[in-house]
Amino acid sequence: MIRIFKGYGCELSGRMAELYEDLHLACHRLDGRSISTMCTSSQISKVITRLSLDDPLIMYNIEVRYKKDIFGKTSLEIVDPINKRERLSLRNRCMDSAKDITSKCSRSHILAEKYIHDYICKNVRYDNTEPNAHSIVGPLLFKRGVCEGISKTAKILFDMLNIDSSLVLGNLSTSNDNVWNSAWNNDGHAWNKVKIDGTWFHLDITSDLGLTRKNHIRYDYFNLSDTEVSKSHSVSLSTESRCNLDKGGYYDLMGLAAGSENDLLRILESSKGDSSVTFKINATSNWSPDRNKINSLCRMFFAGNRRHEISHNSARNVYSIYL
Repeated sequence: MIRIFKGYGCELSGRMAELYEDLHLACHRLDGRSISTMCTSSQISKVITRLSLDDPLIMYNIEVRYKKDIFGKTSLEIVDPINKRERLSLRNRCMDSAKDITSKCSRSHILAEKYIHDYICKNVRYDNTEPNAHSIVGPLLFKRGVCEGISKTAKILFDMLNIDSSLVLGNLSTSNDNVWNSAWNNDGHAWNKVKIDGTWFHLDITSDLGLTRKNHIRYDYFNLSDTEVSKSHSVSLSTESRCNLDKGGYYDLMGLAAGSENDLLRILESSKGDSSVTFKINATSNWSPDRNKINSLCRMFFAGNRRHEISHNSARNVYSIYL
């Protein structure tokens, strides 16, 4: 049994905390036992939602039915349309795939996080027609999924590596600027929060997957603070952990953030010979280039020797130049 980080479960108390633990155990056992609780219907629903986010191994295609007696006690019954042998076989197949992925991860948490991010961007396709798209089954076994299945897959991989993480539910509020799948915009969305070296960050692998092109992996939504992620996301459900450390994200850490024309020319110079380069613009009062200015600088730098194509994520002010 792997260690499941119970980010939502730890925030419950009293009867709801008791129900959470009882239901968690019952979903793993699948032995037909009923559970009794004095929780209200709304509290039961809250517990079920948070348990499904904390432990992606359970609650896949499982129905929880409940009825209340005249004394106010509610009896819960777990109904599984898949027989227990098939259920366990499915879990074991998912775990085998997850173990294969995590076996290649570094012991360094930041490098392990990057490997999981890159693995999903390279190997999983966004597909809302996949029957298992919303669970770990889709990405792990069929290499297809949507934001919920992708972030749940990242969660179980982080759990296996003893890296604290949780799921966040909300919406994307960014504009479509030739890099976004319009079906995602202003629609329900899920992503992760992950604790790296004692600090919590937002990690939206699905959005980076949507921006990844020609095997050129993007990191526009890799380790952002609450302030940074709020520019493109709105949160409807999250754990209480705060992402307060604003390091600017991946591009700032890697020296790929330009705060001046000279910075940008330095980045372009370092990319000579590459088929693409991605950078972030740290706009200031003295330098705030638009897309036309970036295009003009690229034409000047490449001096017409190489044709280029520009992709711009305006929500993060990130540009990719494809040569």
